[in-house]
Amino acid sequence: GFELDEIPLPENAKLVGVSVRATEARRKHGLLVVAVKQAGGEMLFNPDADYKFRVQDTVILMGRSEDILRFRSEFSV
Repeated sequence: GFELDEIPLPENAKLVGVSVRATEARRKHGLLVVAVKQAGGEMLFNPDADYKFRVQDTVILMGRSEDILRFRSEFSV
């Protein structure tokens, strides 16, 4: 089945500065970037493809657990 996963981004995260589109989350991994919880606690739902992840963002993904694991492995998060 599908699950949600929250991935916090520390300063050295490979995803920092990378756009939603560039991660190829949907095309390559079959994942949906549901939201981004920003450092101040603000929730950005269904972020734009051009949104670039920032330090202390928490990326909220939905997808199959094996796809999430593959995504985490590719970006070391």
